[in-house]
Amino acid sequence: IDKQVKEYEETKKQEKRAEIEKLFEGMAFPEFVSLDGIFNKVWLNATCSMKSVEDDLKGLKCKINEEIDTIEHLPQFAFEAMEIYKTTLSMTAAITEGKQLADVQRRKEEAEKARAAAEAARLAAEEQRKAEEAAKAAEQQEEPEPMPEPEPVGL
Repeated sequence: IDKQVKEYEETKKQEKRAEIEKLFEGMAFPEFVSLDGIFNKVWLNATCSMKSVEDDLKGLKCKINEEIDTIEHLPQFAFEAMEIYKTTLSMTAAITEGKQLADVQRRKEEAEKARAAAEAARLAAEEQRKAEEAAKAAEQQEEPEPMPEPEPVGL
């Protein structure tokens, strides 16, 4: 009898799962959202009505659409954040990734500016050294070579 009851319950769960799948397909979730990704095992309980499942799915769809809208309006790295969201359905993870990418980009720009400033300073120092060398060379050409002292003629 226990086996028959379990088989009956399992059959009912499979039937309910099929109803939930039909409901999910009719709700036009974004293509990257799968039923398995948002499925709640509680929905298969006999005490959970299909109206409750439908309300849960509508709430999830609304939440997902709001989160997508939020991510798409990020000032930087919205695409990368959306890719993370598609795999995790976690806005927190998506925004964290976006912030990390923005931080890396900012540090990269700072490093590039520092490198450019160092290169400019090096070039300026090189130009100054060349100018000093040119000035020394010009000075040496302008100064007449000292005449050797004439030797006294025998006295």
